[in-house]
Amino acid sequence: MPSVAFDSEFINIFNKLCEEKDEMTGQSIFKFNWEFMIFLAMVGRHKKESCSKVEKIPTNRRVKDIKDVTFEQANKVGIVYALGIDQSKGGDILRDDDDNESWLYLEKFAQIGMEEVYSWFVEFPTMKPSDLILSKIKEIAESNISKKEFIKPNFGS
Repeated sequence: MPSVAFDSEFINIFNKLCEEKDEMTGQSIFKFNWEFMIFLAMVGRHKKESCSKVEKIPTNRRVKDIKDVTFEQANKVGIVYALGIDQSKGGDILRDDDDNESWLYLEKFAQIGMEEVYSWFVEFPTMKPSDLILSKIKEIAESNISKKEFIKPNFGS
């Protein structure tokens, strides 16, 4: 049974976003560890096209393991497989014997994402974590929108 984990090197960032409660809402920014893992992987994939140069997290630094069944129960396993297909450039990765590789891609992209999120906190150390995350999401979304050309569909009118 595959699992993914966070690197203990970034436990402070994990705690800020997954454990600490917001003063106004009383909630953490990420309610579930799997949500944070997916967020980080998407940030990582946005930052880099490949995770091939990212080392696997050493066993002694793995914290907050998340089993694959957690993603399955949340109906988010498709994101894991989409990353696998993206990186392997084909569907063979979905075969049972290659299943673990998709999970490794998720973990590696999350590691890239964690390094990026860490750099945000270094750059803006006094900013409230929720405001920082939202401003970065907005910044990335705006840059993606400005790069895209929107085509209006023609429904035969």
